[in-house]
Amino acid sequence: MAGRPEIVVAEAVLASMTDAGLAALPLETGGVLAGFRAGDQIFVTRAFTLTDAASTRRSYIRREAGAQTWLTDVLAAGPPVVGYVGEWHTHPADEPPSPTDRSSLRDAARASRDLVALLVLPFHDGQPRPIHGLVGQRRAALRPTLVGEADVTTSCSDATELEARAQAVFTLDEEIP
Repeated sequence: MAGRPEIVVAEAVLASMTDAGLAALPLETGGVLAGFRAGDQIFVTRAFTLTDAASTRRSYIRREAGAQTWLTDVLAAGPPVVGYVGEWHTHPADEPPSPTDRSSLRDAARASRDLVALLVLPFHDGQPRPIHGLVGQRRAALRPTLVGEADVTTSCSDATELEARAQAVFTLDEEIP
């Protein structure tokens, strides 16, 4: 990763993840992220919450079947620019991503051809704290997969507007010889 990557989250998407986190307290919750990539930026325009019946104060496991069903629906209904961009989950305490979080991101990045995001939304005394963002990137076969810190910002643009602008840019790029 050249420079520090950025994860841009649509404001409404961040609100839905925060609401899900508050509703799950004191347990962890999380889910899947969809959106698009542009250089070293990952734009999160959709998020899905996947409940984990075995969730605790210190663990959350994303269930594959539910994630795949949601992603299939998103890919079928959304513009072609939208796809899987990562995962998210909460920490009921104000703690950064754990070694397990980093390991899970490394595994997700190995399975992807592009950057993969992890957003960790911590809480303290029932209040949201600043989001932690990590980005993973697969590298050549004999080199380790990179996992690094990312800046997290919110976009006041509507997710649909972000997707439409990205689709227009990517379509224009494809038409240029």
